[in-house]
Amino acid sequence: MSRPRQDDQEPVQPPIGAAMDWVSRIMSMTVAMVGPILFGVWLDNKLHTPWFTPLMAIVGLVLGMTYLLALTTGRVRSSGRNDRHRRDRNATVTDSDREPGKRL
Repeated sequence: MSRPRQDDQEPVQPPIGAAMDWVSRIMSMTVAMVGPILFGVWLDNKLHTPWFTPLMAIVGLVLGMTYLLALTTGRVRSSGRNDRHRRDRNATVTDSDREPGKRL
């Protein structure tokens, strides 16, 4: 649940919500980096080859750095729940926005 700011322009996310946002971002980056490595180890054990783990480590590094770059440049959004709420709260509905037969 978000609280309105003093100037009532945009809701402020509670501290626990912001913390959970960051936890989910960090976990996503961890999975993007470690997942391919674990998959490479599994493939190497299954196929008795030595080269899937290093290959997948490179893939994981590229995925992790790409995600980190997107995170730092602001391309990765939060969960979207507050964004949707903010959009819905600030939106004005006109007759042209309504579907025929649907009440808002």
